[in-house]
Amino acid sequence: MRIAYLLASTELSGGAKVVFLQAEALARRGHRVAIVSPEGRPDWYPLAKTHFERSAFGDSAELTHAEVRVATFWTTVAPALDGAKGPVFHLCQGYEGDFSFYAESRSAIEEAYRAPTVKVTVSQTLARRLEERGFGRAINVGQSFETDGFTPGPERPPNDPPAVLVVGPYEADVKGVPVALAGLALWRRRGGRFLVRRVSPLPAGEEEKSWGVVDEYHHRLAPERMPFAYRSSDAFVGPSRPEEGFGQPALEALSSGHPCLH
Repeated sequence: MRIAYLLASTELSGGAKVVFLQAEALARRGHRVAIVSPEGRPDWYPLAKTHFERSAFGDSAELTHAEVRVATFWTTVAPALDGAKGPVFHLCQGYEGDFSFYAESRSAIEEAYRAPTVKVTVSQTLARRLEERGFGRAINVGQSFETDGFTPGPERPPNDPPAVLVVGPYEADVKGVPVALAGLALWRRRGGRFLVRRVSPLPAGEEEKSWGVVDEYHHRLAPERMPFAYRSSDAFVGPSRPEEGFGQPALEALSSGHPCLH
């Protein structure tokens, strides 16, 4: 079967990684799988069996021949449906209509979710959320995850002070990073001793710096270095909001044998 994913951006992100994981898993099962994006091939994730086509969606040869199309973001739903020869799936990793960042686009997002696609989600909570909003049935397929080195390291004495890891962009409100920093700041004011280690695909902004609570900041840490970030920390805080599906960092931290607050 020929399957094509429509990916709006190939920038380093957990959402793009999930698409790549799904595509590679389907390709290993013998399907011909392609990822179509107007952006270049990712330099941070090795696509071993999946074809990659850099193209505008309307000019894509892969989409023309695809028997199944998978939209991966609300802006890719319309081009996925346009001229489709077979079923169109809408992979939802978080309902964008609840993101404050997309408040001005809410009506367009709702229209995309009402489109005649088969909606699949990465968590049952998210599937229920879409159904409650009247977008029809949503099927939970679970989160995609491969250990990729995310295993417990050798036993070591705890750091002094212990290192608390917080992963994700501060600017994406669904990640809840400001909530984590507020809690950690309160804990520190009450006498807590710890080091806050941040990892984000974006550079630290002035608002995040104003908290004065982050001790280490790692911008765009290479994926192959992430297992070491977990193993060198003592605890993980993942303050995702309900509108996010199921973030990869929580799974990575659990797989690494970390105490997690999620």
